[in-house]
Amino acid sequence: MVVIFCIFWLAFGLCVWQVVRQLRVIRRGMSDSRHGQARWRLRQCLKMALCQRRLIERWWGWAHVVIFLAFVVFLTSGLEMLATCLVADFRLSWIVGETWYAVICLVQTGFAWLTIMAIGLVATRRILTPKAVPSTPEAWFILALILIIMLSHIGLMAAQLAPGHASEWLASALPLSAWLGAHLTDAPAARTLFSSIHLFAMATFLVWIPRGKHLHILMAWPNWWWTHRGFDEDGHPIQTESLPDLEAFACAYEAALAEGGDEASLPVLGIERLGQTTQKMRLEAYSCSQCQRCTNVCPMTAGGIDISGGPMASMTFLRSLCEAGAGFRAHTRARAEQASLEPGLIPQEALWACVQCGACDRACPVGVEHMARIVARRRFEVAAQLQPPGLSPVFAHVERSGNPWGYPRKDRLSWYDDIKTPAQEPSSEHFSMSGMRRVLIFGGCMAAYDKAAQASLLGYTRWLSAMGFEVLCLKRETCCGEPMRKLGNEMGFQACAEENLAQIAATPHDIIITPCPHCAHTLQHAYAAFGTSLKMMHAAELMAHLWHRGILRFSPWQGERVMALHLPCYLSKMNDLSHEVVDMLKAVGIKSLQTGPSSRTHCCGGGGGQFFADASKPIATMRARELLALRAECLITLCPFCREMLGPAVQNYVSSPFPAILNVIDVLAVCADSAPANTSCKASR
Repeated sequence: MVVIFCIFWLAFGLCVWQVVRQLRVIRRGMSDSRHGQARWRLRQCLKMALCQRRLIERWWGWAHVVIFLAFVVFLTSGLEMLATCLVADFRLSWIVGETWYAVICLVQTGFAWLTIMAIGLVATRRILTPKAVPSTPEAWFILALILIIMLSHIGLMAAQLAPGHASEWLASALPLSAWLGAHLTDAPAARTLFSSIHLFAMATFLVWIPRGKHLHILMAWPNWWWTHRGFDEDGHPIQTESLPDLEAFACAYEAALAEGGDEASLPVLGIERLGQTTQKMRLEAYSCSQCQRCTNVCPMTAGGIDISGGPMASMTFLRSLCEAGAGFRAHTRARAEQASLEPGLIPQEALWACVQCGACDRACPVGVEHMARIVARRRFEVAAQLQPPGLSPVFAHVERSGNPWGYPRKDRLSWYDDIKTPAQEPSSEHFSMSGMRRVLIFGGCMAAYDKAAQASLLGYTRWLSAMGFEVLCLKRETCCGEPMRKLGNEMGFQACAEENLAQIAATPHDIIITPCPHCAHTLQHAYAAFGTSLKMMHAAELMAHLWHRGILRFSPWQGERVMALHLPCYLSKMNDLSHEVVDMLKAVGIKSLQTGPSSRTHCCGGGGGQFFADASKPIATMRARELLALRAECLITLCPFCREMLGPAVQNYVSSPFPAILNVIDVLAVCADSAPANTSCKASR
């Protein structure tokens, strides 16, 4: 037992040594200032890392939760066995008492049997669904190791419950272990044997943790702590993407040129080499559990686009570079820091085909932010003028005209001229919704120039007027910048954001409303990095806000009653407004059919700038096929980009095409009961 004791602590020391080396590699990454909001971050760790919220969204995720919690429960068992190596007859009951010791044994044995069943479920799923769950020799080795740990504990309990070695109460509470113990001829020898097996298996696991994918047991905690996605305790958005300092970058670049540095030493915007990755990116590489959930939900995979292993392969490649950077010699570490990220990090085709839908981020159980890594890589490509040729006109149009098509700026607010200003002022007795009377409309590029989106926005603003809101708009609205950022043009995004923020600050308002999910997400989340906290809602979100407070009522919808609902990614995966939309449609008598949970449904293919960049639209075709299979009477969505992407794709199918694609906002505005007749509106510009 003394030998086993030494082996265990040697394995523990080796584990700590390897983890420390990996932490040093992470610290050499570039800092991206992920601090503050300690209470919110602690809740994220407890909810996501400890309770594993993402895994239990599907029933088989509970098997993983049981296996993880078993390690926590068995900490006391391992400590007792280590003490036994030095003091042969040591019992934990000496410290906690016989009653509590019996309770601990009961809980441990119960978890051991639950874990064995969970291992059986996990193994069965790996065999039956090999494409969805990667089955590697390492995965089977770890399952076998966990099984040995559980079985050795059951054997140990049997030795402790042998006749004359335990209380009758504990023997009656664990009848199977007591029955096994009754058949042991030499209980002390059996206890020594099972303790040795248990500790040796745990020592093997400790040595293996830093080398394999199960390092996420340790690294998932800090990875969730430093996540940027979500809201703080006051409801303010936590930025999903860091804001590069373009002025500091320009100064550093000029200084490097003045010093006569070679091309490899010049700073770059984005990531080209391992040395330019952030600490969070390196932490994510070590946190990745290689479960393949990100790749399984990726619409590029479903759309038939070759992504060479998907986001998970990108993580394994980045980890291999980080491991090379953990070498013993300084010149080896320096060479690893200069290693190129191409093509292993993200294949070129996948880099520019990504729709930035957030499905991979939403599916990851350990908090890996795939979208930010792809945007950073695109940022380098754009700065180096390596982007696809079709994107250059888009960038130029946004810079000159404030929209991706190059339409005249003077036509952007033509929809606002159609709002009729009533002669009567709103009644002072009219309802007030937390002081939000002045509504600033941010129309977005689609509502400015697309006729269908413009009609939806016009109908919505008239409904706002009828409800008694004062409707305003910006004098010089420009693109929110979301396509520019997602396509890697950070300079264009920041220029759009600064122009819009200046206009918003100069326009008195109580709340900002937009019909575009992309604009809503960008103004609420991405603009927060500029030090602002805009009171921002999507048009449907405002309706839900009024409806839940009894201010808004709905009458029955007179059209189609069974509709296929396509929820935009920026409302479902990013901001989780799916339930509100479904509940409001149900309130007007519409049965909405979906192809699955909103967090895992596929994108229309227009996100991430693909609406302007990709002419083939394979993801839109795939998504249209899924929606047509629902055999609904109509297709309904909330995003003008989704509507324009799915419309042509649906019409390509001759068999049972949808007669029309409706906007949820249009339907709800028609069914919404207006305010009392004595109310009116004031429209100002």
